[in-house]
Amino acid sequence: MTGDSSSAKLPRVGGLVQMPERVPRSTEELLQLMDDACAAAAEADGATAPAYDHGMRVFAQLNAHYQVYMARELTDAHIGLKRATDRLSVATWWLVAITVTLAAIEIAKVIAGH
Repeated sequence: MTGDSSSAKLPRVGGLVQMPERVPRSTEELLQLMDDACAAAAEADGATAPAYDHGMRVFAQLNAHYQVYMARELTDAHIGLKRATDRLSVATWWLVAITVTLAAIEIAKVIAGH
């Protein structure tokens, strides 16, 4: 976890961390909140303590949001990479066509005796 003292903090009610009213869209902010939830769970008296269970549930919920946002970012990156690959493929075939045409012209010149 980050351990950054300036990280975002989850609201607490009765000593238990709560989900924020607005789930952040920033993956960095989500990671900070996940870090806070994990730290809150670690502060509990033991693995069976209600604070531990609650902290881990909040962590799991934030993690689910994080996974959704990461999937969206990866999908956008994949679409962009696919588009770039397709354009590179077209450019490569244009270069092949130009190279073959120039080679045919040079061969014709050699045959014509220039």
